[in-house]
Amino acid sequence: MNNRTRKARPAGFTLIELLVAIGAVAVIAVGIAAIFASVGRTVAGGRRVGNLNQYAALIERQMRADFEAMTRDGVLLFRHELAFDGANIPLHAEDTNPRPRRVDQIIFFMRGEFTSSRSPIIPGVNATASEAMVRYGHAIRLDPIEDYAADPAFERPQVDDGWYTLGSTGTPTPYRLDLGLGDDTSPSSNPNLYASDWNLARNVTLLATPGSADQDLPLASDPVWGQLGISRDEALDNEIQIGAQPAASSVFTSLAGIFPTNPNYPPNLVRTASGDQPRRPSLASGVVDVATTDLAEIRRFITDIGANPWTIAAETELFDPADPASSLLDDRFSHSGGAGDARFMQRWMDDLFPAHTHPGVGAADDDQLGVRPRYEQTFPDLVGTLSDYDAGAGSVTEQNMRLADQFMLASSVFVPRCTEFIVEYSFGQTYPDPASPLFGSLVWYGDFREVTIDGVTRQAVERYPVAYDPALPDNPHYGMPYEQEYLKLDGATAKRSLDTGLVYRTTGPSDAVPTAHFGYIDPTYQPSGSNDPDTLPWLWPKLIRVTMTLADPVDPSIEQTFQFIFETPDAR
Repeated sequence: MNNRTRKARPAGFTLIELLVAIGAVAVIAVGIAAIFASVGRTVAGGRRVGNLNQYAALIERQMRADFEAMTRDGVLLFRHELAFDGANIPLHAEDTNPRPRRVDQIIFFMRGEFTSSRSPIIPGVNATASEAMVRYGHAIRLDPIEDYAADPAFERPQVDDGWYTLGSTGTPTPYRLDLGLGDDTSPSSNPNLYASDWNLARNVTLLATPGSADQDLPLASDPVWGQLGISRDEALDNEIQIGAQPAASSVFTSLAGIFPTNPNYPPNLVRTASGDQPRRPSLASGVVDVATTDLAEIRRFITDIGANPWTIAAETELFDPADPASSLLDDRFSHSGGAGDARFMQRWMDDLFPAHTHPGVGAADDDQLGVRPRYEQTFPDLVGTLSDYDAGAGSVTEQNMRLADQFMLASSVFVPRCTEFIVEYSFGQTYPDPASPLFGSLVWYGDFREVTIDGVTRQAVERYPVAYDPALPDNPHYGMPYEQEYLKLDGATAKRSLDTGLVYRTTGPSDAVPTAHFGYIDPTYQPSGSNDPDTLPWLWPKLIRVTMTLADPVDPSIEQTFQFIFETPDAR
């Protein structure tokens, strides 16, 4: 028997075994890292989506509160608009698939308790009101203020991206500085070029006539006036000042730009450096949120003046005590049931948008393009605001006003990174054709929007509520008809077809910026017999649908769209 001794194998691993083990560990590590990265991205993405959803809930809550406060003692306006004339707008600098983007606006009036957002100049004194006008729509960033004394922030935006400005002779002059939403004619200098940089504003304008609110100012002998460097008389309410803060003389842009006309205005804080001419605060400046008017006066302007707003040049044209018969505020409408009265009313409603709404001044049917209210993401020039002013009389008050301007510009943003804003309305009717994929769904009005159902693309939003041709069910220019029900004097129910000219300025799709108008009493209605009522209320929509798209703050290439539906006072 051979007894051979087996040679013992050295302890450990061979080089090949080590390499194989290391390779296996590396593969596993890469896999685990990929899994963790994927999970991390999913969690981060989920958090971002969750944050956007939570933010959208806050937006919806504020808008719902505003719509619930809406009053039919005012008007309701929808402006359907495409950014930069419908051009393809990039979402961000690296966007290779730009597209057209809607930048609609909506204006309506509310009742409630409202306080100015401006910081008080005098401790405990601020503007308050029980009526307000609210505008939802995009704002724009503009150039910083260069000379506060020459061009104070409250008087106007510092630049105008509209098409015209009025010269000293009153003639329209081309004037464009390429700072509009998505305007790529000067991309390096336009902070509003990319949609992910856009911000939706909620501009609430208090309606407060001088003396309508209790102005509890300190006595003239109070030492606070010496500390502020002003007199008590300067702080009193007047046509361009409420609560010691600048106020527009009107919510109508044309009138606020020319009134008051009296150069010998009482002492006030809204003044030039020399104090010889009154300033005219502007709602488009982004720092003014009060107008010295009320709902009754606004209604009177819209319903009683048979003249265009931009033709008014003097206060005596509105009412002349020496010649009341020539006054425009004297029910100059014919009330003949024609379209003329509606056209004047629509133009006055259009003038509520805080911008130049009639670029071709004097031309009745020019497209309504113009500036939007100004905002800033941060304080434009906080240090300069504090340091660059005359340290003479009233310096403390001037410094406080400049600070208030800065805070207003930086606090007016309602929805940051809002890349699209669409507002549509419905009378509550549904599509009646059983063969249509839209059968039974609500009919919405606004501007062209399509939807694909079962492979068939149909227009999901009608352009105008006008006569419907069943032979052309997909006609892109004309939407579903609507008939207004009303009661005759004997209690019987009757119907009347809605006149498209009452809602829109034209009966066709030629308006570059179509605006839907809803007012007080229907000026196109005429009784046809003794059993008909003398007047009919202006037909209002029952529902409002808001669609907004938000860009992710971390990754601007990611967007999320939200949609909300609200009721109007007509529905309630």
